[in-house]
Parts: sequence; structure tokens; C-alpha cells
Amino acid sequence: MVAERRSRSKSEKKQRWSSRSRSRSAKSLDPPAITKGLQDALIAKVEGLKAEDFSPEHHCVYGPAHKKDAKEEYAPPSEGTVKLALNTKRFGSDRWLQPCSGWTLAYHGTNGVPATIKKIISEGLQKRGGQKTSRIGARWGEGVYVSPDPLVAVTYCDDPLPLEGRCLHVVMQCRVRHFIKTFDKRVSWRVRDESDVRVYGLLLFDSSTVRCRHNRWWANCCMKTLKTKRKSRSKTPRSKKKKKKKKKKKKEKKQSNSSSSSSSSSSSSSSSVAIIE
Repeated sequence: MVAERRSRSKSEKKQRWSSRSRSRSAKSLDPPAITKGLQDALIAKVEGLKAEDFSPEHHCVYGPAHKKDAKEEYAPPSEGTVKLALNTKRFGSDRWLQPCSGWTLAYHGTNGVPATIKKIISEGLQKRGGQKTSRIGARWGEGVYVSPDPLVAVTYCDDPLPLEGRCLHVVMQCRVRHFIKTFDKRVSWRVRDESDVRVYGLLLFDSSTVRCRHNRWWANCCMKTLKTKRKSRSKTPRSKKKKKKKKKKKKEKKQSNSSSSSSSSSSSSSSSVAIIE
């Protein structure tokens, strides 16, 4: 019991220190410069992404001044989270974005893979991520899964995005028209029709301040498993290349041996012919 209390007190102190440092850094830094730098870096990293896909006038960095929206059930994203607003002109009218009469606010966590980010921004959220099978599964039926709590949605980003020397968890900010509440302990909604979900923002969370699905700090839990996976991925192609090289060498040796044997047999036959003559 004493050891548990000590560990809890240490973790609480770390959380307080990190929140203080984040608030100080948020005050000292310029939000427009932060959002512009991250947008430019994202455009350079994601192939096919353009400046026209964003609306910089709605970019922001969340701080203590951000309060609950009329359509929000949970607190807004944590302090220091960067929002890159997306261009929503393709949807026509913006009535669905109205705080009181619009669609309900929700969040969708996704991996920080450039191709995935580009696909969501250009085509929207799709069932099973547009694949044959879902990355996480569909326990409560087929559909697009979202959560009204951003801290729940961010845990579904298993592979963060490395950007500007930082590790960032990616969450899509969206509005939902029709949805079904699931019976999961971690609050989530299921949207049957893809047209009932519209993405209008890309949120970037600092990975050092995020908890994973195991209710632990991501840096102390899932980050280690991700590193081991990446190492195994990097090892397999090298081993395959080595095997291919060995096979090529064996074939070359066999060919050289067969050519040498054929040349020796031809020379012996010519000598025998000369002796008979």
C-alpha cells in the first residue's frame, strides 16, 4: 500500500509539472506560427496534400480559455493540442457546423500514416478505413466509429506522426448527424452511413502527454511495442535480400561449373580426334 501511494504521488507530481510546463510554453509561443509551421511540414510530408485543403483562419492551439461547445458532452482537447482546420467548401452550406443547430461534435483517432491522412482529408471517413478488414475490429456492427471524448479517440492512434522533430498523435475532428451509442466501457458511437460523418479538423496531440488504451502513458507502454514492431519490420526485408543474394551466388557457381565442365569435355574430344588422325 505504501509503495502504491508513493508511485501515485510521483505520477501526480509529474502530471502537475508537465501541465505547468505546457501552460508556460503555450504562453511563450505564438499559436499562428506553430500552426503555420505544422501545416507546411505536413504538406511537405504527405504526398498530394495542398495548402488549399486547409483553412488557416480557423487554425488554433487549445488552451485553458477553450470551453465546452453547446454540442459537446466532454471537455475539449487537452491544453497544447494543435488544430489544423480543413477546407469544408465541398460540403456547400455550413449549417452542419453551427454550435447549437448543427451536427454533434465527435472525434476519430487514426494512425499517423501519410497515405491514411491524405485519404481521410480527400475522401472522408470510411467503413473499415476503406479496407476489407478493420484495423481494430467492429464489435458493435459495421460502421464508422467515433467518440465524443477526445481523450478516448486519441488512444486509437497506434502509430503517431513524426513531424518537425516531434511525435504527434493524430485525431480527426468531425461532426456526426445520426449515430448509435455502443455499450462499450470507453464511450463510443457507431455511424452506419458514411455520409453522416464529416471531417473538418485535424488535431495533433503531443505523444508525451497521451494515454494509451491500457490506461498508461503511451511513452511507457505502447511506444515500446511499436519500437519492437518497427525493428522486426526493418529486419525481415534485409534477411530476404540476403537470402536472394545467396541464391544468386549459388546459381552463378552452378553455371560457372557447368560451363567449365562443358569446355573441358570439348577439349578432350578434340584431342582424341587429333590422336585418331
